[in-house]
Amino acid sequence: MVKIKQVKKLRSLTGAGVMDCKRALEETDGNIELAVAVLRQRGFERVSNRDKETKAGAIASYVHNGHVGVLVEVQCETDFVARTSQFREFAHNICLQVAALNPRFISESQFNGDPEVSNRRAEMFLELSRSYKSVEEVHEIISRRMDKTKNEECLLFQKYVKNSDITIKDYLMDIIAQTGEKIVIKRFQRMELGQR
Repeated sequence: MVKIKQVKKLRSLTGAGVMDCKRALEETDGNIELAVAVLRQRGFERVSNRDKETKAGAIASYVHNGHVGVLVEVQCETDFVARTSQFREFAHNICLQVAALNPRFISESQFNGDPEVSNRRAEMFLELSRSYKSVEEVHEIISRRMDKTKNEECLLFQKYVKNSDITIKDYLMDIIAQTGEKIVIKRFQRMELGQR
């Protein structure tokens, strides 16, 4: 039996509806952490299956001590969501993330499509193939190294600076589940004093 206290706690953590929280808690036998994951996945699936375009949104900015500046464009489906404090806070927090960890890419597809990353992968293959006899072993080592690099250089795979238990992708999925709209981090620009 799910207690009202549990539903309230889950609702405060996720912003999901009361009945959605109750169902998720029933499915997970009252486990709040699992219920959060269930709600996150459901909200993301519900929104990702829609074909609506993200025509609204906001451009957020952040300047750290006059030395690092960041602009981030985050898009959503409606102006209603774009004007909410929740959406604006999300956009601002993405600015903080970019300022702190300086990602090069937003997504895995951008990472994999970058010629410099492809060249790095090829150089690693040549270097490792001299010392290892098994091609499978070489591919496994390259895969592990590239995953580590992806987690450092792709915004969506970075650990969230305000909560290292989740990634930016998890944070994005939470916001999508809470707002019920498709939200996309479209682009960002980071400038650092004296850097090109």
